[in-house]
Amino acid sequence: MRDVSLIQKELSELTGMKSRFGSPEEEVDPRVQ
Repeated sequence: MRDVSLIQKELSELTGMKSRFGSPEEEVDPRVQ
């Protein structure tokens, strides 16, 4: 069960990184403008 919690944490972090690197232009464009 502990392994599952750790995996979920890693997955959440990986998804967060992917979401940031996946579409950074969309988030950066409005801020830069």
